[in-house]
Amino acid sequence: MQSYLTDSRILASLFLTLKIIIYSVPILFLIGILVGYISCCGNRIISEILEVITTLPMIFPPIGLGFLMLYFFGKNGFFGRILPENLSLIFNFRGLLVAAVITGLPFMAKSVKSGIKNDIIGLCEAAYTLGKSELETFIFIVIPNIKLNIISGLILATGRILGEVGITLMIGGNIAGKTNTISLEIYNSVLDGEYERAIFLSVVLGIFSFIIFIFIRTFNRDY
Repeated sequence: MQSYLTDSRILASLFLTLKIIIYSVPILFLIGILVGYISCCGNRIISEILEVITTLPMIFPPIGLGFLMLYFFGKNGFFGRILPENLSLIFNFRGLLVAAVITGLPFMAKSVKSGIKNDIIGLCEAAYTLGKSELETFIFIVIPNIKLNIISGLILATGRILGEVGITLMIGGNIAGKTNTISLEIYNSVLDGEYERAIFLSVVLGIFSFIIFIFIRTFNRDY
């Protein structure tokens, strides 16, 4: 156990996973609220497009989605040839962050949309009749009334990000010490026959998952 706690590969994967979560949560907060709101209250065509975008990552196999991203954003891909090298998404932290956002966005956006659908639309319409702008209504009425949905969405998205393997493996390249997250380190340990190491890492993920479960139960009980 002691050797695992000081294992450089384990520590690197742990810190990388935490870094991804720290960076992805604020992005998901902003994009998730915006996408959820527009998909619920926006133009019908735009709403349908956003619904497809936020649902696809939940039903399309992650490994396939990761391959498509690698194909189009790779060095010889359509977008890969357009993007400058310092914005490349392949085999670096930026790619892992994009993978995390893609993975967590459906949970965040749908949680926000669910909160708005319940009883917020009527409040928005009342605010409009009182002369409030759409921006004022969004900031002072929508967000305060769906704060629990926002928190729940972020918690669920974080849990999903912790277990992400497919997209991360394809566009991150599973580079030791650089792009291998905790989940990928479990994968590597199994491939190397280091089952005790894999068990230790699985327990670490289990602890994170249990903490997330406690948060969800607490919000459901208190509200």
